[in-house]
Amino acid sequence: MCRCLPHGRRQLCLAAVRCNVAQASRIARHYREAGGEHGVVMFHDAEHGSALIDALARHGDGLPANVLPVEVNEITQSRA
Repeated sequence: MCRCLPHGRRQLCLAAVRCNVAQASRIARHYREAGGEHGVVMFHDAEHGSALIDALARHGDGLPANVLPVEVNEITQSRA
């Protein structure tokens, strides 16, 4: 059974994972092309992750420069 969609719709789940991986790959490629090194992809959900990233930016130093945040609907989408 798929963990990211109800009723075990594994094909849809794998499509979501592939989409997330493709998005992360594009971001990492652009980061490298711009001269970035040692990039770290961070998957986060829209509800909690975005709020935490915003809070870090407002009240702290923000994310390290090499962290590449990728928003997903649910964090469980990033694994099959």
